[in-house]
Amino acid sequence: MNRLKELRTEKKLTQKELADIIGTTKLTVSNWENGKHSMNSDKAQALADYFEVSIAYLLGYENLGDPPVEAQLVLGKMLVDTIEYIEKSVWLCGQKQTLFVNGHEYKVTVEKVGVRK
Repeated sequence: MNRLKELRTEKKLTQKELADIIGTTKLTVSNWENGKHSMNSDKAQALADYFEVSIAYLLGYENLGDPPVEAQLVLGKMLVDTIEYIEKSVWLCGQKQTLFVNGHEYKVTVEKVGVRK
């Protein structure tokens, strides 16, 4: 379920006021809030911009405390880079390592012998 009603009521807006702001009807806003219709991408972006949230947050796919999807991709790359660094370290070969990235724990055993260049 999307968070439109929650965001609208936090700003103390009526459905009609919000509809006027983004250029639609009160009935459309009501249908979005009740899950009867889906928002098109233009209106979802307009609402996200107005409420200063991501579209993913507006639609209920992420929480405010979650890093944006783009940040999650960066964290994934950082994890891969960290594992590659550990694999390059001769003194860590054969040892179990625990990595903590963004509150998630990853267990890694480096099995390669030697240093990659």
